[in-house]
Amino acid sequence: MPLPSLTLFAREDAASPAHADLIARLQSIGLLGKPLATSLFLTGPEFFKHISFLGCAPNIPLIPEESDQFMRIHVRLLQRAQLFTADNARPPLCNSCRTPFAAWQAELNADQPGLRCSHCGERTSAGDLKLGRRACYSRHVIQIAPVFEGEAVPSHILLSELEKQFDSPFAYAYTRLKE
Repeated sequence: MPLPSLTLFAREDAASPAHADLIARLQSIGLLGKPLATSLFLTGPEFFKHISFLGCAPNIPLIPEESDQFMRIHVRLLQRAQLFTADNARPPLCNSCRTPFAAWQAELNADQPGLRCSHCGERTSAGDLKLGRRACYSRHVIQIAPVFEGEAVPSHILLSELEKQFDSPFAYAYTRLKE
């Protein structure tokens, strides 16, 4: 079963920094730790400086030996934008008439450039959809898992650093981890 994740994403389709340069920068600020695979990492020594957990103090296993539900970070620089959603994601609304898009996930997963409203016929580009905090559509994604919805937020320092690296505004959502 896919793990819940805090998903940081570029809001605009900006140029990707070199993968190695981005990894080096995220390691230098202490977000990323030891690599487990090309784009999969343990948390770094400054992880809790960049990610704030809300509410009661969570018991978070940070290494695989402690639990198979250990905290991990996936860094994804994709060739094309992909849809990342939570199980409870609501359909976005047409920007013109506010009608919900019925088959939005299937259409965006099928590489459609946007969605056409079944009610008014207006086309909304994928970048203009208001997906809320339970979905995102991006080529540049960092997923931190397991993190349940509303359990943690990224620091402004981390979002600012990502915005510098990508020359794009960054936001966050709560989605399911894509393995």
